Amino acid sequence: QKARFIISLENTIYNDVFNSEGTEPACSYPEDGDKPLLLKCPYDMVYDYYLQSMIDFHSEEFESYSISHTMFNSAYSNFKKAFIRKNPKNPNHFTNLL
Repeated sequence: QKARFIISLENTIYNDVFNSEGTEPACSYPEDGDKPLLLKCPYDMVYDYYLQSMIDFHSEEFESYSISHTMFNSAYSNFKKAFIRKNPKNPNHFTNLL
């Protein structure tokens, strides 16, 4: 299940940030289970925070989920801001992030 969570996030990242053509998801499980992840250091903590928030949610630990999901949102937002700064002409531009 943890791998499915990560693959789901990977597809979200691909579609939100890297994919300008609206093609199919970047990867699927289990075929792409060993594929390198899109986010590299220092933004790879996004995966850890997301996984922790999903574990908390499915364990019905909603107070912990609130904290871990807030941490995920912050880390993911920081990644998107950095991506925009480095790729200002990306067709998948974001608004109201900076």
